[in-house]
Amino acid sequence: MPADGADRPRRRRLVLDGRAASYLEAGAIDAIPALLLHGFAGDNLTWQYNVTALAKSQRVIAPDLPGHGLTDAHVGSGDYASLLAWLEALIAGLGLRRFHLVGHSMGGSLALGLALADPSRVLSLGLIGPAGISPDFDIDFLEALLEVDDMPQTEAMIARMCPTEGCNLPLIARAHLNKLADPCYRRALSQIAAATLRPAHGDPESVVRGWENLEMPLKMIWGAVDSIVPLPAPRWRKSCAPVVLPGVGHLPHLEAPGQVNRELLSLMAETS
Repeated sequence: MPADGADRPRRRRLVLDGRAASYLEAGAIDAIPALLLHGFAGDNLTWQYNVTALAKSQRVIAPDLPGHGLTDAHVGSGDYASLLAWLEALIAGLGLRRFHLVGHSMGGSLALGLALADPSRVLSLGLIGPAGISPDFDIDFLEALLEVDDMPQTEAMIARMCPTEGCNLPLIARAHLNKLADPCYRRALSQIAAATLRPAHGDPESVVRGWENLEMPLKMIWGAVDSIVPLPAPRWRKSCAPVVLPGVGHLPHLEAPGQVNRELLSLMAETS
């Protein structure tokens, strides 16, 4: 068990290649790490209902990906390989040798890439509405998310991602608009969309290959009404039977955090 207060998130900063990398950390420093990767146009605050629960037994580390949150807006080419390289540098900079890995949406695709690059270091793999399993996702929605400019329009977009009552639509919409007000942030996300998301859309060759052969405990969690990265057809899911949450959209960890936390803790307990 962490010391009193250790399970509360703390904002940390690491310098990678001269640029700031921001992350949240919670839990005992000597506990097994759990690395949480958010999705496109999100940030590490999307894990706000998960960090404290997971930190009771793990050392939780939730970075802002390049161009997101408080991490430097420089994304280079913004392609999948460059995002993976940044994560590898972060893992090395934090001295992580073995860890649990959780990814949502684009973060799920990146988690798959990290696991395939070195499976021996990944104790368990939790995937929440992950990209990379199927080429079918709503690229038009994701690109339009960068073009919104008023509250009603933005709230309507967020409501598509998060159709349950668990999401504070005005709060999320205002935070998104505030981020888009920074032209560096908007350019960074546009670059990632152009270099990583748009080329992958609808292309069967773009899916992550070989994940079904990974031997660590693996669990997929999907919202039954996710229209952004819909539950893939069985041929894409291989032999993996996902946990499907009724009435939940693209943000299960915000919409149904209690259930998601239980699923992740159960997964991590298999190897902890």
